[in-house]
Amino acid sequence: MEKFIKHLKIKQKDFANEVKTDRGFVSQMVNGHSNLTTDMAHRISKVYPSLNMDWLLDGEGEMLLPIITERNPVVLEPAIDYGDPLNPLRTLLDKHESRIKHLESEMQELKDEHKALLNEVRLLLKEGRGDESKG
Repeated sequence: MEKFIKHLKIKQKDFANEVKTDRGFVSQMVNGHSNLTTDMAHRISKVYPSLNMDWLLDGEGEMLLPIITERNPVVLEPAIDYGDPLNPLRTLLDKHESRIKHLESEMQELKDEHKALLNEVRLLLKEGRGDESKG
C-alpha cells in the first residue's frame, strides 16, 4: 500500500479521502497494524482501476495493470470463473447422501436376512421338539 501511495505522489490523508476512509486506518495499513479489508480493496479498485488487485492483496505481479490503447493493444486473459464456491460441498454432500442411501438399502437387506434366519431357527426348533416327542 505504501509503495502505491508513493507512486501516486500523494499524502496518506489524500489517499484516505479518495477511498473514503480515515487517515488513521490508511496509516495502520501502511505500517502493517491493520489488514486490508475486502470492502477497502473494493473501494480502492473503484478509485484506482489501474492498480493490480493481485499485487495489492497478495503482492504478486506488477503493481499497475498494463495500459490499453489503440497503439498498444494488450489482450488480457479472461477472468477465471470459479463458479459457485459451494459446488465442491454440494458434490460432497450428494456423494455422502448416495452412500447413505446405499448403506440404508444394505441395512434393510440385512434386516430381512436376519428375519428369515430367525424364522428358519424357529422352524428348526419346532421340528426338533417334534422329533423329541416322537422319540
